[in-house]
Amino acid sequence: MFWQRRIRKMSEAAHTARYQPYRIWSRARGSWCDYEVPDRLLDLQSIQSLLPPGWTGEGTQIERDVELVPATAGRQGLERIAVRIDRMVIGFLADDDALAWCGVIRRIVASGCIPITLGQLWVHDSYDGIGARFQIKLGKPAEAVPINNPPSAPYTMLPRSSVVQVTKEDEHTDVLVKHVPKGGYGLAFVTLHKRESERETGKPHVEVRIDDERIGQLTPQMSQRLLPMIVHLADRGLITAGWADITGSRVAAEVRIDCAKAHEVSEVVLNGAPLTLPRLVPALDDPALYDISAMHDSLRPVSPPHRLFPDEPPDGSVIKFVKGRRYTYIAVRLGNYWATTASSPGGAIDQVMTWQQLTSNISNFAVASGWQPVREPAPELRNAPNGNVYRFTISRLYVVGLCVRAGYQDVGDWYTTITDDEADRLPFGSYLDWSDIATYGHHIEAATEWSPPNRVVNCPSCAAEQRIPWDAPRFRCGLCRENVASPE
Repeated sequence: MFWQRRIRKMSEAAHTARYQPYRIWSRARGSWCDYEVPDRLLDLQSIQSLLPPGWTGEGTQIERDVELVPATAGRQGLERIAVRIDRMVIGFLADDDALAWCGVIRRIVASGCIPITLGQLWVHDSYDGIGARFQIKLGKPAEAVPINNPPSAPYTMLPRSSVVQVTKEDEHTDVLVKHVPKGGYGLAFVTLHKRESERETGKPHVEVRIDDERIGQLTPQMSQRLLPMIVHLADRGLITAGWADITGSRVAAEVRIDCAKAHEVSEVVLNGAPLTLPRLVPALDDPALYDISAMHDSLRPVSPPHRLFPDEPPDGSVIKFVKGRRYTYIAVRLGNYWATTASSPGGAIDQVMTWQQLTSNISNFAVASGWQPVREPAPELRNAPNGNVYRFTISRLYVVGLCVRAGYQDVGDWYTTITDDEADRLPFGSYLDWSDIATYGHHIEAATEWSPPNRVVNCPSCAAEQRIPWDAPRFRCGLCRENVASPE
């Protein structure tokens, strides 16, 4: 497998130390990704670098957090929102969507943070390269950040779990209507507090506050499921904070909270470091007015890693590879170029290609390492099984042919490395059948063995030069006999 080796040495810890990630808010639950990045705006070279070693072209899903950043720091960046993984640009939001999101994205960046969300990438090999589909969890811009700031006192944020209706909001309408957004719906920080009952025989309940103002309470039954956790965190000097949504108008509003109950939270929530979110700068009407200059270095993307190509096999070598998960190709080295079994010029696999062009467009390949002379060409070629490969000379040309034969066919179809230009010199053109090869071919041999490509490395223990399979994670040195990890 000859995918890119990452040459940059920046560790993930060093990368995140430059900024604080800020996961955009959304009412959507789970891992459902609602926004598809347009195909025309995808960077396939960057996507290719994310594929695992040994990828053979099968459909692969990659699920990663992605960054949403202005493509440039200036006003022209208002309509360009890049979607990045590991600071590599994977694609861009559509122009209309970028314009809708630029205010939220730039506000988060101006606060010293990089917006992140979940991304899902599906990749497969295709006839003209790789195919990809990229979706991210985006939601709506108006719901991407809370309408208020996190608590100023020490707090910890509860994970989301299930939605609970706050009661007695009607007693606090004057407070609630101040927080209803223009669109009538928004997300907010709330804090949860233990409050003793005003009745002597009553049980304590959970009071819900926004910006430290009471806006309601939870039912007695739900309060009992949260109070042990609220009390425990209070003993640690922490306020319990949670996610909420508010729906309303100028005259009335209701609030729901979404947080884990006492029996659902992990030890990390109860006794670990407080889970907090950054405070954002005030919202501005003009997105261009957000000052994001301090984040210049974090906004600068990195290029896809340089590609390390496998060693080019010797002149006359034959390789086999698959494109589009079903099309098998053969290529033969003829001096400084490779001739392939492509039936027409152009496309990702051309009839004639350099080694770098060829290996840039294929996922994996095997090298013919064993050949056997064909003693009786006519019967063997007529009955050749699907996928058999033969090499021969014809009219002083060194040619390789591939037999493609469906189960219903009496004889197979033949694809050869004869180019359109060379076909003009042949009596039968570029499309041969078995009888043409049997009649005009010389020195006919069948491929009997295939091996993975090799590369030359130096043993980490003794520095001896060794030739090893391209995708071998480890190898045994022929000199010092040590079993060592393959160098990058």
